[in-house]
Amino acid sequence: MKRAFDIRGHTLLEVVLTLLIIGILLFMAVYHIQMDQDVLMRKCANKLISDIRYVQMKAIYEKNDRYRLYVSYGQYSDYYRVQCDTNVLYTVRLDKGITYKSNYEGNYLSFSPTGAPNRAGTFTFRNRKGNTLEVTVSVATGRARIVTGQNR
Repeated sequence: MKRAFDIRGHTLLEVVLTLLIIGILLFMAVYHIQMDQDVLMRKCANKLISDIRYVQMKAIYEKNDRYRLYVSYGQYSDYYRVQCDTNVLYTVRLDKGITYKSNYEGNYLSFSPTGAPNRAGTFTFRNRKGNTLEVTVSVATGRARIVTGQNR
């Protein structure tokens, strides 16, 4: 007697190869997502450096210290503001999953008309994975730069 249809299974080798390919694809996807978090954190740090330089250049050009970068002190936050006196010029919201904190006790960073900051300080960025990245502002020059574990 002949069957109406022939039932054949997959060999063990075919199943193992299929699972191996799926595993490799999942590993690549997870690695890519984790790498994206570090790239986003560096992008936010570069944006902050750009805004710090903007405030510094405005102080030098207009010869006053009315421009300020208002930041979060001591606790992690996801935004900061650039202001001139009481006028908010713009607010920057960090990308999702990225937060920062600073050690600026007055909650702001400003520059003298010569370009020197009111005080030196550090901004620490953190992503969902717990990785951190620091942006430091130098005392006399106001130079802002990213500091990683390799160049501390």
